Amino acid sequence: MGKDSLNALAMILSHELAHHYKSHEYAGSYAFSNDKLSNQNKTQLLQMEIEADETGTFYAYLAGYNSFDIQAKLIDNIYAKYGFPDKVKGYPSKTDRKKAGLEKLKNLQNLIPVFETGEVLFTLNYYAEAADCFIYLINKFPSKEMYYNAGIAKLMQAIGLFDNEELPFAYPIEFEAKSRLTGKVV
Repeated sequence: MGKDSLNALAMILSHELAHHYKSHEYAGSYAFSNDKLSNQNKTQLLQMEIEADETGTFYAYLAGYNSFDIQAKLIDNIYAKYGFPDKVKGYPSKTDRKKAGLEKLKNLQNLIPVFETGEVLFTLNYYAEAADCFIYLINKFPSKEMYYNAGIAKLMQAIGLFDNEELPFAYPIEFEAKSRLTGKVV
């Protein structure tokens, strides 16, 4: 993968970690042939693989790796390197795996207007509404800048409840306008 080798490694590790974090504990399903599994169990296994692909790509992205841009190329390289056909028995097709990553990227891109709305609301001193935007994003894109912005929006909302005598100090509070969500990397 050349210059993207660390991104690729992050993708592979995050895929396997996603199996763990999503409790994909189907005894023997990863070490043995899927030929003897029932159709229902095969369907569950396929769903777990797609979920691990999607979640793993997202985890790698949250960790700061360029996962979405290389996901399709990595899958192509893995299939080519191991001589896999496009459809491996017991796994989603290569096309389905690549499509899942692109769908996740599209979903993340749809969240950018929510981030920008929160930024504008914060600037206009609508702190409660700005916090709502960032809390919504935390549920979809749990990154450090979303937690930080939600926290400072709530802090600014609380500071507004005090007068100058009760709270005579100025606090060095700054909004984090950079986000991996928008491509403006911290």
